[in-house]
Amino acid sequence: MGIFSHVEYLVESFTSKIGYFSHIKHKKTAFLRPSLIFCSDEIINAHPCEKSTASRAQSIVALHSSLTCIWSNLLNRKLLTSEGYQRLQNELNDLVRKERPEITKIVSWAASLGDRSENADYIYNKKKLREIDRRIRYLTKLFEVAHKVEYSPEQDGKAYFGAWVALENDEGETIEFRIVGDEEIYGRKDYISLQSPMAKACLGKSINDEVTVQTPLGRKIWYINSIRYQSG
Repeated sequence: MGIFSHVEYLVESFTSKIGYFSHIKHKKTAFLRPSLIFCSDEIINAHPCEKSTASRAQSIVALHSSLTCIWSNLLNRKLLTSEGYQRLQNELNDLVRKERPEITKIVSWAASLGDRSENADYIYNKKKLREIDRRIRYLTKLFEVAHKVEYSPEQDGKAYFGAWVALENDEGETIEFRIVGDEEIYGRKDYISLQSPMAKACLGKSINDEVTVQTPLGRKIWYINSIRYQSG
C-alpha cells in the first residue's frame, strides 16, 4: 500500500467506525472530522521535496496512534438514551436521599435493641444497606463516564443509537427492538445493547437495507421495515 493510500485508508477506516457517533453533539466528538482532515491533508499534500518518505512515514505512525487513542476513548464512554440517563439518575437520587437514610435509621434502631447476632431486623437491613451502598458506588462511577445521547433530526432514516428498528426475514418473521446502552437493557425484552451483534449489523443502515447477522445457528438475513425515534 502506497504511503498516501495508507493515510487515506486510516482516515476512512476510522471515520467509518465513528459513523454512529457522528450525530452526537459533544465537544469530545465535534472536533474529530476537522482534525482528521487537517492531519491527513498535512501529510498527503506535503510536497516530496519538503518532506522525506521517512518523515511522512513517521507522520502516519503518529496519526495512527492519535486515531487509536481517540477511538479507545470513545469506546470507554457509556452511552445512554436521554430516558435511560434520567431513569438511572432518578434511581441514584432516590437511593441517596430516601432509601439509604431510611435503612440507616432502621439499622441504628435495631442495633440499639441488644444482641445483633440474633436480631433479624438488624441482619436483614444491614445486608440491604450494603446492597444499596454497592449500587450507589456503581451508579456514581457510571455517571463519571456516561454520555446522554439526545435525539437529532439528522438521525432520521438511519439506524443509530436510540432507534427503534423493525426487521423481517424471508420467512415472514418479524422482530422490533430499540438500540440502547448496556445499562438500559435490564427488564426490557425489546431493548438490545449497542454492543450486540444485531445492533452492530443495523448501525448506519436505512429502510429496506439488508442486515446480516452471524448466529450460533448460522448466518441470518433480515430486512429493515421501519426505523423510528421515540421514547418508550
